[in-house]
Amino acid sequence: MLTIFLPVDTPPPLMAGLPTDPAPPVFYWVPTIFNLWSLLRPSSGDASLFIDILGRLAEAQIHCPSNVGWTQDQIRQVFSAGLGNLNLPVGSGTNGLSTGNMGSPGVASLGALLMTGSGDIFGQKGGVDPFAAFIVWTMFPENGPEGDGNVPPPPQTKSMQHLAEMIQAIESYFHPSNYGRWSFMLTRLLQMLAYQFMKRLKQESEPDCKTPVAYRITPAMRKEFVVLLRPVAYLSMFGKDPLSVNSTHSALKYLAWIHPESILPGLLDRIYPALETLTENHRTISCLGALYNVVLPLFNRKHYPQGGRHLPALLDLAIPGIDVNDPTKTSVTLLFIRHAIACTPLIDLTKRNRGPGGQTQPADRPVNMIEVDMGADLAETSGMDVDVDEEDEMCRMGTAVFEDWIGRFFERVFVMFENLPQQHGNVKSKGSLESSLILIVQFTGELLFTQMSPDIESIALRKVSNFVSENVIPNATKAIGMFCSVTGAPATRLATFVPLCRDRILTELEHGAGSQPSSAYSSSGHPFGFAAMSDASLHWYQCILYSVLIKSGKDMLQHKDTLLEIARETLARTRARRGYKWAGKLVRFMMLNASTIYPLEARSHGKHAWNDPDFINNSHKYWGMPGDPRNLDIDWHVPDEEELAFVVELVTEFVPLALEKMTTLIREAEAAGHHRDQREFSSEFQRWLSLLRNCLRGMTCLVPPASCEGRIVDAMDVDGDAPAVEAYEEDDARQRKRPLAAAYCFSNPDDPRYSTVQRLRDDIGRFMRDASVFFRTHQEDDTESVKQLLRCIQIYLTDRGTNRNAYENLVRLYKYMKITIAGSKDLARGHLPRYTLITRACTIHVARLHYNASQQTRSEISDAAVEEIVYWCFGRYAVVRKEAQRVLSPVVRCFGGGLKKRVFWEAVKMVESAGKWELMNAFLSQKLEKHVRNGGEGEEDADRMKGALYVLKSSAMLDLSLRNYEFLRGMLLALTRTHVADKPSIQKRWTLISKEILTQFQDIAIGTDVSVNAQSAAKKLVGRESVAADVEKRKKQASNRSHRDREEYKSMISELVDILRTESLPVSYRTMTVTFLELTLREDEPIPVEVTRLALTGVNSEELTIRKISLKLLSKILVIIKRRAKEVGKTPSNEFRKRVKAGPGGVSPADTQEFLRKSVETVQGDDAWTATEFQDSSNVGWYCWPAKYKIVKGASSRTSDTVPYNDLDSPETMQLLLSELASSEFWRAFFRYRSEEATSRINPSEAARGIAPAERFNPHAAMFYQCAFTILEDRPVASVQPILEDLIKESGDKAKQRAVAEAIGGIVRGAKYWDWNKQEKLWQWVGKVIASGLAVANPESYLLWSTSIRFICTGRDPRRVRPLLDIIFSQTFDPASQSFFTESKKLSNIRTLFSIFNWRLTPVIDPLLDTYLSAIHHPYEQVRQNLGASINSMLQIKWYVGARSVEDVVARVIDGSAAVPTKVDDEGQALMERVVGELRKLRAEENAQEDAVDYKNAGMTVMSWLSDAIMTSRVAGLYPYLPYLVPELLQMQVHADQDLQASAKAVAQMYANTPHPQEMVPNTVEMLLKAGTEGTVTGRDSPSESATKRWQVRWRVLPTLQVFYFRHLFLLDGDVVRRVVESVSRLLEDAQVEVRQLASVTLSGLIRCSQREAVLELKTRFEGQLSASSLPRRRRGQEPPTLTSGQQQQQQLLLAKRHAAVLGLSALVQAFPYEVPKWMPDVLVLLARSVGDPAPVGVSVQKLFSDFRRTHQDNWHEDMLAFTEEQRGVLSDLLISPSYYA
Repeated sequence: MLTIFLPVDTPPPLMAGLPTDPAPPVFYWVPTIFNLWSLLRPSSGDASLFIDILGRLAEAQIHCPSNVGWTQDQIRQVFSAGLGNLNLPVGSGTNGLSTGNMGSPGVASLGALLMTGSGDIFGQKGGVDPFAAFIVWTMFPENGPEGDGNVPPPPQTKSMQHLAEMIQAIESYFHPSNYGRWSFMLTRLLQMLAYQFMKRLKQESEPDCKTPVAYRITPAMRKEFVVLLRPVAYLSMFGKDPLSVNSTHSALKYLAWIHPESILPGLLDRIYPALETLTENHRTISCLGALYNVVLPLFNRKHYPQGGRHLPALLDLAIPGIDVNDPTKTSVTLLFIRHAIACTPLIDLTKRNRGPGGQTQPADRPVNMIEVDMGADLAETSGMDVDVDEEDEMCRMGTAVFEDWIGRFFERVFVMFENLPQQHGNVKSKGSLESSLILIVQFTGELLFTQMSPDIESIALRKVSNFVSENVIPNATKAIGMFCSVTGAPATRLATFVPLCRDRILTELEHGAGSQPSSAYSSSGHPFGFAAMSDASLHWYQCILYSVLIKSGKDMLQHKDTLLEIARETLARTRARRGYKWAGKLVRFMMLNASTIYPLEARSHGKHAWNDPDFINNSHKYWGMPGDPRNLDIDWHVPDEEELAFVVELVTEFVPLALEKMTTLIREAEAAGHHRDQREFSSEFQRWLSLLRNCLRGMTCLVPPASCEGRIVDAMDVDGDAPAVEAYEEDDARQRKRPLAAAYCFSNPDDPRYSTVQRLRDDIGRFMRDASVFFRTHQEDDTESVKQLLRCIQIYLTDRGTNRNAYENLVRLYKYMKITIAGSKDLARGHLPRYTLITRACTIHVARLHYNASQQTRSEISDAAVEEIVYWCFGRYAVVRKEAQRVLSPVVRCFGGGLKKRVFWEAVKMVESAGKWELMNAFLSQKLEKHVRNGGEGEEDADRMKGALYVLKSSAMLDLSLRNYEFLRGMLLALTRTHVADKPSIQKRWTLISKEILTQFQDIAIGTDVSVNAQSAAKKLVGRESVAADVEKRKKQASNRSHRDREEYKSMISELVDILRTESLPVSYRTMTVTFLELTLREDEPIPVEVTRLALTGVNSEELTIRKISLKLLSKILVIIKRRAKEVGKTPSNEFRKRVKAGPGGVSPADTQEFLRKSVETVQGDDAWTATEFQDSSNVGWYCWPAKYKIVKGASSRTSDTVPYNDLDSPETMQLLLSELASSEFWRAFFRYRSEEATSRINPSEAARGIAPAERFNPHAAMFYQCAFTILEDRPVASVQPILEDLIKESGDKAKQRAVAEAIGGIVRGAKYWDWNKQEKLWQWVGKVIASGLAVANPESYLLWSTSIRFICTGRDPRRVRPLLDIIFSQTFDPASQSFFTESKKLSNIRTLFSIFNWRLTPVIDPLLDTYLSAIHHPYEQVRQNLGASINSMLQIKWYVGARSVEDVVARVIDGSAAVPTKVDDEGQALMERVVGELRKLRAEENAQEDAVDYKNAGMTVMSWLSDAIMTSRVAGLYPYLPYLVPELLQMQVHADQDLQASAKAVAQMYANTPHPQEMVPNTVEMLLKAGTEGTVTGRDSPSESATKRWQVRWRVLPTLQVFYFRHLFLLDGDVVRRVVESVSRLLEDAQVEVRQLASVTLSGLIRCSQREAVLELKTRFEGQLSASSLPRRRRGQEPPTLTSGQQQQQQLLLAKRHAAVLGLSALVQAFPYEVPKWMPDVLVLLARSVGDPAPVGVSVQKLFSDFRRTHQDNWHEDMLAFTEEQRGVLSDLLISPSYYA
């Protein structure tokens, strides 16, 4: 909470008492934050919170970092924590810290978790995002300007240097072969570093930036930052995880914007080979993904002038990526082409006229958005000499390939069309991978044709035309239509395709194509959705024709006669479903094209620039130029009079035609009756309905929808006593807004054309109502026709300019386009192509239309149409019901709450009437009963009921019911009455709706108090002084509404209770109804006695589920009574709870000591009880004392006989509770059930095997007891006491033990405000019960009592429960006892108290600690584990800060006196000397006696102590004791006992990963080095055994040192680092070969992490040592000479030195696993000469070259350039086949 709410933008107020020398920073709380951080064991979650606030502070105070006063220690601590958050695995798996074979499962598994880095959730971003922000916002120029007099010099945070050190340490983890859980975290860090850096650059480039120039990022810092991240970005871009690769691509994009010269050349060097070879598909895909991310900075001529030359080559290499068999690669390829072309005019400039001197006409360099956003031109600061004219000429010459490239692109697209899979109907193909590819192809083709010059466009258009005229591909019909819709300018597109399509369509019609009638079922069963294969050609050209009309503008009018001819012919002749549907689409698109507003072009530059010859001739200089949002220069299509006349002609011709045809069909069908051909009628009706549907969709923008403009109902004009229906509609009318201007074609009602269109719309509405009535009465089973009719009604009611799906699709398209270009971060707002910005403008226009469509007012026609939809929602057939329910949802959203409410009540009434029409009494049944067939029984009734439930389940209906009690009452009552239906589907739907209500319900507000200030502000906003009458009227209305809501609430509760009285109500319904009661019960209303009686009866029900929910209801009733009593009357809570102020100087240390002393005192007597001030919070004062804190005085005796918490408004409820809860019969029945049922969930598999479920403490039951005994005090005690005393005797019954533990916990906790006498009487019998329960508790029931103790003590002053503490402390630990479980219980009980009361129990620690330490060698494992954990708990709470006040703790933090201790005091030193002395004594005894086990047992106790201390959140009981315990830990790793050895290894692993304070690091490293180099073992071992243990200690310590070194990399000083490297280097000469090998591995890791500057020095040393230790050479065939023992020993020493040199050089090579420094080839050649040396030298050399081959094979084509021919020959001959280096 502190890190979230601390303000970082404004300095905190001044605080008195802070030191002045040195003066603290303005944000004086920063050191306190670091101090609080140091008090906790750093975990990834805690560290992220602290780093987050520090990162936000750094960003907010970047203009004045002196306000924060960053120190090097703080920066290092953040870097160290950030490195730990990455959870990287460190250490070798073949050494002493191996994660396998660990004896202690708990400790070992945790150690393995820390070792492998799997402790974090994959994909978690919270750990790295704030860390990256902190790094970037604390970067300042190191050698920048010093600043002027007003600006101090920038702080020397060295964040860039620390970042370089971190990247160097973790570089190898970025390599794809090192993939693991950490990979995404690393790449996410890379991405966020680049993002934050670019964000800061953007901020510092703003004119109003507050950051002084001296603090801003310099060009040198830009380059340094990019160069720093470049190697790891190159490594991770070929990762195995898509998330990681995407993060890397985003990082590359940001880096390319920051400094392109440093990142793009190397990136292109990796991209070209991957695209040229195409042999490694994942590398190709990754490179294409990187390309489409960096395409804008790469080809932006101002940002990176050299990038333009690569455009032709990259486009050419990307063509093979279009492969229908590899959708992923195809998608990425098309994305790259889209982004590359979006800002690149496709013009062959080599064919253009050239100016004087053979050059194109000069033009001014383009203004670049990067320059505006990012500061100075990067080309000028890169240090590179760029010949801009030469680059321009290369770009100009490169445009010659555009024409040929476009041809090749279309060929690949056509091949993809030819190989598309078969489409099995429209619905099944939607959302498929192929459909997505087709959409991307369409968008790419649209961009291509938009960017083409006229000459290239004509060639491309001719190529497309030839393809469509020569091919008919059924499975690509829609795909080719979509593609043709974007081909070329409208005039040329129409001129090319309209004549072609006319001739082919008419020819096909002449030959009978499309004449075979079909329906939705017959056509969808065909592989391509055709009625017959002979129709393929017809549909091919139909699809092309209506598609090319899209956005064709006024040019369509040149072909209107031809189009009308085709439309009339196809409508007249086609009977196939797809034929007449697409004929209607032709009419629709003619209407839409002429009547809607849309952009006619979306080129990379505006129409004025595109029409400028100078711009065209120099367009290559404008490549990559983003669009200017302030000047898009869009060429919009706005309908003119000629187009409007054509639209009216279409409407007046085809709408009446369709209406006439369908009306005639209906009349003939009614006349024919049952003798008609129903299939023929259905086919013909759907044919003309399809035309009407398309006409409706084409008419959407002709007239505006009927809105509320000018007709808003003012609620003030309505009587305040109006019923709820009108009141709700008033709210809905008042909420509706005025319509927006959206440029409808005919908006003037006086325009005859407006009247014509509106009249036709009304005719359509009336016809659809009549048609629906016809189908209900004559042909209800014609489901397909009904479905089409419902869709037509939806279009009529909702599609007014656009429909919701089209609008949402456009919004998603814009977001997708923006994300693929700019990413999820909004940094590239000024870098978006013009095409994307035009899409945004279209989205805004469509949003206006969508908004207006949602603000319609109802009419008689619309109401009639909705009535029909509602009827079909309750229809007989499921397919029709689903369609009607789908249609209903968007319809009710367009017409507001009044219509929504009517629909809601219809569904409710249908459910209540069990689906029977004759029982309906609302408007629908009254109006439609003459059209409804009688006799709907059985299945039909159930279907109607199910349909109504589906309607109620919709989000609109649920939202309505959850915000008003009238609707909630209707919903709940309807649901509870569905029990009359026994169909499983209805039961399932009822369950789902109930769960939705339970999860979404929130208390409904009744009435709102308006303050006087709010009324005054409202008067000012209104601007009128005389508004008193208005205010009073509003008040009256609000009062009446509140009264209505309360009456509805009371009625709802009463009716739910009445339903529960129904005897036949099933258990499931009864349970859910009680749940509804518990959910909706309000605190501001009296509790009805019926509800209370129901709850009291339910808790003793025979049904388990009823008892459970009734118990919750009863608990809520008691809680409400308590809260209501506190609000209106004098209660103990109000009387004895007080807020106390601390003194002027805070709370002194002496007062704190007195406070702790009194915390464990026993309060005796009534006077002492009432005088005692209880502090129920165990944390107050631990860190610092607040200025005010709450205390609770002991309650005094009451003189009144009334209950302390009495709800005066619920007297009957109170009387019932008093009588029932004081009754023995009630409690006897209650405990009978509570002691029988299992509270845990039953596992079916365990139940099948006869395993009883485990008993668990139920906090809900305990809360019930607490509430009951709080309100009634001790009145129920007499009834409860004997029952509990009898139950506790059943020690073997877990359920009874659980029931007693719950009751005791609740009763004691509920006695908080009892007076002394009642408390004393309570503890007299409760204490006995608790003592008895703890005494008889077995391993299964002990957890119940432990939880009960925790429930009792949490949030209570220790003095309140002193009798319980006496019971637990009186059970003294007996080390000599043979009952390990009894002693473990004692230890666990006391540890539970310590975990609850913490520092409040400090006075009782010392005697317990002395007892526990004397028994650390206890023989039983369970006791030892509890001993170790208890010792740690006591040591942790011994230390506290206890500052006087907040001001005091801030001052103490600044002067360092509040820091967590890292050294023990005198008492702690004596304690640790005792422990260590005992361990050494026991070890000596073990060496003297072979069968002694005390040392092993004591060691296991210490391991438990250490592991618990390491894993606890506190560190005060860990750091001071580590210097004493760690040496013993290292010795235990080589103990003979396998269990002790395994536990010690696991704890050592955890210890190495434990963050240490900076002041402890040098001494810890020195201690580890001493153990690693000397391996000293104290004790009386034999010389041989001592030597063995010494080298084993050295072997075990090295991995610990390696891990500790990495985890504390930023806390190590230079001297310490050099000491570590020198010590490890000396271990290369160890006598034991295992130590030497592990020292080599450790040295390699040290060099890789930090010591790369020491490489040359070490290389010289090891080379000299290798030369000085040459072995004598023997000739081939010569026998080895006979050596004396001295000579053999000397040769072994020489071989060991040579092995040390080889291992040293090997460590240097392995420190660079993925690169080849300049010195490495010579080292490898030198080592190659030792490949034939005796073991272990030769073996080590061979292993080195094997590892070298494995790590360098991916980039060998680059690494081999570092070797000479001679060197490659030597290496090739020695190790690998020549083909590897070929």
